[in-house]
Amino acid sequence: MRQKNHFWITAGLMLLLTMPCPAAPTDSTTTQQAAEQGDAVTQYNLGLMYDLREDDYVEAMKWYRKAAEQGYAEAQFKLGNMYYDGQGVARNYVEAMKWYRKAAEQGNELVQFQLGSMYYKGQGVTRNYVEAMKWYRKAAEQRNELAQLAQAHLGGMYYEGEGVARNYVEAVKWYRKAAEQGYLIAQKGLGGMYYEGKGVARNYVEAMKWYRKAAEQGLASAQGMLGVMYYFGQGVAQDNVQAYMWLSLAAAQDNDEVARKSLDSLEKEMNFPQRDEGQRLAREWQQKHPKP
Repeated sequence: MRQKNHFWITAGLMLLLTMPCPAAPTDSTTTQQAAEQGDAVTQYNLGLMYDLREDDYVEAMKWYRKAAEQGYAEAQFKLGNMYYDGQGVARNYVEAMKWYRKAAEQGNELVQFQLGSMYYKGQGVTRNYVEAMKWYRKAAEQRNELAQLAQAHLGGMYYEGEGVARNYVEAVKWYRKAAEQGYLIAQKGLGGMYYEGKGVARNYVEAMKWYRKAAEQGLASAQGMLGVMYYFGQGVAQDNVQAYMWLSLAAAQDNDEVARKSLDSLEKEMNFPQRDEGQRLAREWQQKHPKP
């Protein structure tokens, strides 16, 4: 049930592009002069301009570095991003880690999640689940866009016993924090805890509730679990049509072999009108939830 991939890291970091920047001179000539004279705030804002407006990563890198070397935390964070993504420079996780750490040491909250992720995956540093847990916990306790991602990671690490003794109660606690904020991976994780009866009493009704929330956001694995629960009548009245609908959505979206085989088996138990209705419901759901 644990979601191992971390594709959502990049999605979370994209939110940081909207972070407010400090005030700086508005006249372009004055701005350039102030930056060249060593004003760190202006250097950072000039880097933002080249980064976000001009798509000139080399020039952005130049100005971020000037501000970062003066100890400006936001610039250190951005410079770390450039090294991490390979923008304006060859990708270098060691350099990314170096600048992220400098920003974190100055209290930059947004970098804490990325440090946790790099320790978790061993990017630019030896993999260390204890350090990953430390930084995820710091990030989870913040009030920014990445807190729910960190909370979900903490839930997963407590579930697996990575960097900490396995503790299903703690896993439920952290999954719930993120799930209640609408984070689909955590919703699916919390649904799994109720389904398996780990950290909480087994409760198929609650499992169905949380799987549905994730499924309605388009998570294929949660859609597949809804299909399974409708098929077996777990937490809901048994319904082959609903089972067919959700398994169809899961198989179509994720090309999931398990969902596909389950769907094939289910089809043999259904008549044509039932299959047609399941297909109609799946098409209707897809029309209401178009892919971005």
